[in-house]
Amino acid sequence: MALAALGKPVIPTDDFFNFKDGVFEFKSLVPERFCTGIRLPNDYKEYSDLASSTQAAFEEGIVLLANHAFQVTRSPYLAYSGGSALNAVANRRIIIESEFERVFVPPCPDDGGVSVGAALWGASRLSRILPDRRLTKKSFGKKYGETEIDRASVSMPNIILCSDDNLVDMCVDLIVDGKVLGVFDSGSELGPRALGHRSILCDPRRPDIKDHLNRHIKFREGFQPFAPVSFRSAFKEWYGPDELSNNCKFMETAVSVVQENLEKIPGAVHCDGSARLQTIEDIQSDIFGRILMSFYNRTGIPVLINTSFNVKGEPIVETPEDALRCMLLSGMDACIIEERIFLPRDIFWDPLEVSVSLAGDVSLKDATLTFTRITEYGPDVRHFDIKSNRARAILFVKDRKGAREYTEFLRSVNPRYQSYGLRHVLALELRQGWISLDKGC
Repeated sequence: MALAALGKPVIPTDDFFNFKDGVFEFKSLVPERFCTGIRLPNDYKEYSDLASSTQAAFEEGIVLLANHAFQVTRSPYLAYSGGSALNAVANRRIIIESEFERVFVPPCPDDGGVSVGAALWGASRLSRILPDRRLTKKSFGKKYGETEIDRASVSMPNIILCSDDNLVDMCVDLIVDGKVLGVFDSGSELGPRALGHRSILCDPRRPDIKDHLNRHIKFREGFQPFAPVSFRSAFKEWYGPDELSNNCKFMETAVSVVQENLEKIPGAVHCDGSARLQTIEDIQSDIFGRILMSFYNRTGIPVLINTSFNVKGEPIVETPEDALRCMLLSGMDACIIEERIFLPRDIFWDPLEVSVSLAGDVSLKDATLTFTRITEYGPDVRHFDIKSNRARAILFVKDRKGAREYTEFLRSVNPRYQSYGLRHVLALELRQGWISLDKGC
């Protein structure tokens, strides 16, 4: 979806599929053109055009399917979920071009959304009662108390708790100063997109912020854009078209930034002038809304960049420990956890200075390596062939502690890590529980 904006749709839709009487007939013509094994970042133009062609074909197909659904059901309403519903650009076309009066995409428009919908449908069939209220809550995850936050902060090296009477003003000071801020507030979101409870915030006025986030924070491809969050009342002045104003609560559709505002928020706009917008109400009691309001009062810009609190290859952070590790190993400048703000220490900190050790016990018997780590759900025991990459990496870190040696070794034996920087490798390994940081460093 992101790469498509950098290419042109050179492959006709008919090469992808035919659609007749509500049935798709998919073709193999396009896959057969790409059998060389060459992948990005090679042949960048060809793959950008492929992405654009695929996106165009997908949009055509999904609009055809939506209109077919309307013809079959004659319902004025469409609830749409599943992995395809993550495509915000296609969602825009459904909302504007289909015959449905109202389209609803939930905050979990992935395969999990299908499961939630099936459970709700089953409950309604059993009770013969349909829910009569709209879904407005975003935070369905577990809430973490002071004890758990304290335990996490004590376990992490090189962080300090910064006390300030006005937390919101301090956060805005950091953002205006060009810093990147993690937000961990209440329970995590339902679904794969951060909506203010597990978010990374920064200033959309920075023209270099996209490259900085992709390269130093998220470890993603350089073409990936970042989403803005705005007040719903600002939609008419900043975005369009108007018929999308009610479909941005869960970051579910792409909007167009008004021409005169493009230069005001370059960091939150994709190369085609679009943005995958999230809107919130003007009156907000949570830290997310208060920071946005304070930033607006300070700068006159009712927009912040909001991206998920994680790095490439990881799920969104769940626990306070996850959040602090991600801050340390991704280059973020600060992290708020339930009205507390944590900073890396003032001293220059680099992962090369950190010692790493195994996060569990290891034993070797009959050419099988057994690794046992303790999780909050109990022991996790895994067995590896002694010749496997994972086993070699475990034995290596057991004998030679050190971030440089460990990450360079892992990159040499595991193709997945070959393009990853040291911070990225450490972040993934820590999150997955293979290693731990030496608290004494």
